[in-house]
Amino acid sequence: MKMVREAGYHPTKVDMAETVEVAHRSGGVCLIAHPGRRDAGFTFYDLALLDELRADVPIDGIEIYHPSHSPESIEMYLEYVRKHKLLGSTGSDSHCIPTRMPIKYRAEISRDLLERVGIKVA
Repeated sequence: MKMVREAGYHPTKVDMAETVEVAHRSGGVCLIAHPGRRDAGFTFYDLALLDELRADVPIDGIEIYHPSHSPESIEMYLEYVRKHKLLGSTGSDSHCIPTRMPIKYRAEISRDLLERVGIKVA
């Protein structure tokens, strides 16, 4: 982290709705990363909190598959994405952890997201 700070990094907090609006104006999509992560410093999103967030912030989707998500969480997020016609994504979170190799997810899982950003899935 020292090297990152020396390179000029500094954390910044920005209003989520404002960030999503700017991303959308630029043609971007916004997803909640690892909503089922329960580690300190992360917000755990159950269905009620996702509903509350979406009432104020027009997110495009959520990360469904993540190493910290239980099979029950994955199923819950899959159903939520389908019910609300949101984009679903996958993530390995293998960065910064030498013993954690990337998880290879099939592109079909994130087909809607990939095609939304211009990547054709065969």
